[in-house]
Amino acid sequence: NDQPYLDLYHKFKLSMGVSHEEILEKAQSVKNRMYLNDQKWYDRELTETGFKNISIISADWCFTTFLAFK
Repeated sequence: NDQPYLDLYHKFKLSMGVSHEEILEKAQSVKNRMYLNDQKWYDRELTETGFKNISIISADWCFTTFLAFK
């Protein structure tokens, strides 16, 4: 949820042909629906719900995929 990273992501989308208006529309559509937390939050929540061996298997452009086992 760090603004510098979101800015980089938006610049990437612009370079791929996505219009500024489309980027703003998408950002508005997920506002108050999609919440971003830092990695420590996810590690804590997964651990507290019984998951072990928590790993990040992909992290790219503000999206992170965790793999965890119970």
